[in-house]
Amino acid sequence: MMLEVSYFFPTFVTYYLTQIFMARIKKGILGDVEGQLGGVIGYRRNGKNFLRAAPASHHDKRSEGQMKQRKKFALVNEFILSAIPFFNIGYKVLAQQHTAYNAAMSYLLHHAIKEVDGDYLLNYQRIMVSLGTLLPAPNISLKEEEGMLLLTWDDNSGIGNAEPSDVAMFFIHHKVQKTSIYLLDGSRRADCGGKIPLKSGWNTKDLVFYLAFRRENYEEVSCSQPLFLISNP
Repeated sequence: MMLEVSYFFPTFVTYYLTQIFMARIKKGILGDVEGQLGGVIGYRRNGKNFLRAAPASHHDKRSEGQMKQRKKFALVNEFILSAIPFFNIGYKVLAQQHTAYNAAMSYLLHHAIKEVDGDYLLNYQRIMVSLGTLLPAPNISLKEEEGMLLLTWDDNSGIGNAEPSDVAMFFIHHKVQKTSIYLLDGSRRADCGGKIPLKSGWNTKDLVFYLAFRRENYEEVSCSQPLFLISNP
């Protein structure tokens, strides 16, 4: 089968089509063709001769909009992958038709990116590491004491859908090292608080903190809340 390729096709389409529809060469006055000849390559397979288009040099020219979107994607992707087990729970409710990763990616791309001096940064105050309809706890406070992070909150069990057995989930992200630590099975709502050991060498000035709650059966989660460290007097 002979294929005449129009010059109106993009290079990658031309190459793809030519790979599919290869023209067999019969011996003529030039004899067999082997190696590259102009824009084609001659080769022999199973005792027969064939031609195919030579791969064109590829120039990956991306628009400014595409480059911006890639930067945003890379920023959010790095953040999610630093704690993928947490996001698998935190975005489980939204992952009905796609994965929790995709749900988190979509939300953070649209709501948690800010532009500063032409560069893109995570907007930590708008980040949600968990999204759901479970009622969060009120009056949360966070303090550091002898290498421990001390959390307290008011028990609002019995109000709305809040239950005393709801499990606290704690999330810490290091903004400089781009790494995260988290606790998926912490205190219960009725405990009114809990303790989390602070990783050795981490300065709290480089950290952001979030708290969320989940059902014991993982079927419901709350929206996460950003926490602000209370300085010791």
